[in-house]
Amino acid sequence: MSGGGDRKSSKAWQFFTDLQNDKARSSTAISELIEPTNPPNKEIFKHKSAAANTKLTQYFTKPLSAKKTEQLNKTLVKVFVKNYLPFHLVESPELKDFIKELNPAYQLPSRKTLSNALLTNSYNQVKEKIQMELN
Repeated sequence: MSGGGDRKSSKAWQFFTDLQNDKARSSTAISELIEPTNPPNKEIFKHKSAAANTKLTQYFTKPLSAKKTEQLNKTLVKVFVKNYLPFHLVESPELKDFIKELNPAYQLPSRKTLSNALLTNSYNQVKEKIQMELN
């Protein structure tokens, strides 16, 4: 088929035979296709490479590494402490939904974990850093 640039490189051509006069014959059916002179969806084919870059894996959630989870937990503690937020907010359905939208693989810690283990760890790290600077 004439026009259209690199049509022969399309994988669709493995199912068609190029005929003259802007026609193609299906290899599996007994019919001919006529190319319209000004197809309404011409712009779609110009952007085929963008669609080809879409990967199925982007629709699945990869589990977070322990390092990434620890980093997110530290950042979460910092947000709560620096903004004087009550720890019960981690149990808020709205916050849970928001975090799920940002990264479905991240599980918010419970209020108890946030206020005990994570806060204690952050406190100890800051305390150690201050002691090192004072010595």
